Amino acid sequence: MKKQKKINKFLYYLVLCTWGIVNTLIGLLVALFMLITGHKPKRFGPMIYFVVNKEWGWGVNFSFIMVITKDCENDFHVLSHEYGHSLQNMIFGVFHLFLVDIPSAIRYWYREFMWYIGKGKDLPDYDAIWFEGTATKYGMEYADRNWISGGNN
Repeated sequence: MKKQKKINKFLYYLVLCTWGIVNTLIGLLVALFMLITGHKPKRFGPMIYFVVNKEWGWGVNFSFIMVITKDCENDFHVLSHEYGHSLQNMIFGVFHLFLVDIPSAIRYWYREFMWYIGKGKDLPDYDAIWFEGTATKYGMEYADRNWISGGNN
């Protein structure tokens, strides 16, 4: 069994609050909105997440803040994938919004449309594009399964 990789929490937050400040500010606004609307924050390792009462099977990440649908609350793959996006934010920093977030959102809605018109079966795997594949790869390498139960490592 491979040894679990770890990231220093202090450096994680430091990089996200400096180089990754654009997404962090958006995430803090999202968190404030979620708190105002009565959503309770939860933890997945160093991340804070909120659950929306929908069953659409998705998550969205803004730095160390994420929002996921109810059906993904205990889904390690989805949670770690979104954590992987926060690690990408550490790498791409202020450019993350344009290199990952906007293309990812466009691709998500394109895929939804293709399923809606009956052509979803022809789509490539979700992780086939680099920004989704590396988010999953990084998330699976660095996330800890114990985080599902609220462990913070």
